[in-house]
Amino acid sequence: MPVSGESSESRPVKASTNPAQSVRPVKSTAEDAIEMILAGATAVSVGTANFYHPHATEEIVDGIRAYMERYQVEDIRELIGAVHDR
Repeated sequence: MPVSGESSESRPVKASTNPAQSVRPVKSTAEDAIEMILAGATAVSVGTANFYHPHATEEIVDGIRAYMERYQVEDIRELIGAVHDR
């Protein structure tokens, strides 16, 4: 379900100074946001992706819009939890 204009690149970020915790990749793409929305999220946080890519939020919004146009979704609320509605 890749959306045009999105980057699938993820950058590792140290999650904590606690050595028991591992390094996690930062993944903030339109595809990630759409997956969360389809699973029931009513909001999606972009967070630290903006430090690495200042236009991340804009690209995610554009990607969600492109997805909605491609699948003829008029209101984003139609996507919330849609995976559970099947």
